[in-house]
Amino acid sequence: MNFCAKLKICASITPPSQSPGTLHESAYPKPNKTLMKRIYLIFLLIIAQTVFSQKDNRIENIGEATSQLLIKGDDIDNFKYAIKIQSLYPNEDFSKFKDSPAEVILNMLHGAELELPKAWNEVVKESGEYKIDKTSKYVFTYSHKMGVDNYIATSVIESQSKYYAFSYNLLQWGEDIYISRFYKKVMEFETVEQIDSNPFVIIHDEMQKELNEIDENHSEEILIGPQN
Repeated sequence: MNFCAKLKICASITPPSQSPGTLHESAYPKPNKTLMKRIYLIFLLIIAQTVFSQKDNRIENIGEATSQLLIKGDDIDNFKYAIKIQSLYPNEDFSKFKDSPAEVILNMLHGAELELPKAWNEVVKESGEYKIDKTSKYVFTYSHKMGVDNYIATSVIESQSKYYAFSYNLLQWGEDIYISRFYKKVMEFETVEQIDSNPFVIIHDEMQKELNEIDENHSEEILIGPQN
């Protein structure tokens, strides 16, 4: 698969202004990242409120494997479903994409790869507070396909007669699917029916939080005004 062909999924990996850094300085004019991120988050917010869960055995396998990883409290350094640039393109010479539109997607993939372990550690930390341990068991995974290459998912674990959910984004790359983002939250539910009523509530809450932060930062910029 040609690298440039994946440009269409750049906005779905991580919000445009959240990349932890770039591999190269781009020669292209910088877009309005605040506006781009706001549009992206509003889209996800609407999706998280209205979608219905779908069934995909590949995602079910990912959900079970990821839940087992969480139950064990293991890291994701060598987890086969965690997004890694070298896994996507093991023999690619990325230097040839310098100062090209394809460099944008490369930087976002790199940002997603760097951010994933940090977010996962937060999920593991929260799971420990809820006493998710080796006696817990995986239940099932909700998922929804948002576009040609993108999904949102929520996996459910049962522990001590309660249910715990965590959510993440998935990126389809060829025939494979990888986790491209974890949401840094675990939610507790008394019944499965509570989760059924809104399986993507974690994503909804996180999108709303990020939108609020954008609005607050934008308001501060207006009050402060341009800096000379």
